[in-house]
Amino acid sequence: MIDNIGMSNRLALDVQGLGELRGQIAANPDQVLQEAARQFESLLFDMMMKSMRQSVGEGGLLDSEHSRTFTALLDQQFAQNLAASNHGLADLMLQQIRQAQESNNTNHGGFNNGANLPLINK
Repeated sequence: MIDNIGMSNRLALDVQGLGELRGQIAANPDQVLQEAARQFESLLFDMMMKSMRQSVGEGGLLDSEHSRTFTALLDQQFAQNLAASNHGLADLMLQQIRQAQESNNTNHGGFNNGANLPLINK
């Protein structure tokens, strides 16, 4: 993981991390791809936690707009920490992208703008 732009030690609301990630793509494309996969994994964990909270229902003494906002922020941070603890989903995405890149390079002589990536719909 990229030490100076890794998202695991940042707050979930730190918007400067994406800009730093874009700035590093030319110098370290493999590490940036790995960090982007970790961020995507974090997004999936966040969506999972939102769905879990919605399934419980609302109500009770502490139910307010403020507590829902705090819970959403807390869930974002939990999702980011979960993704940083290496559960393997980001690694599987990276493996699939790299296989697609290799087959693209052998078949077409270049990356072909990602048109044949398995994660992009045609």
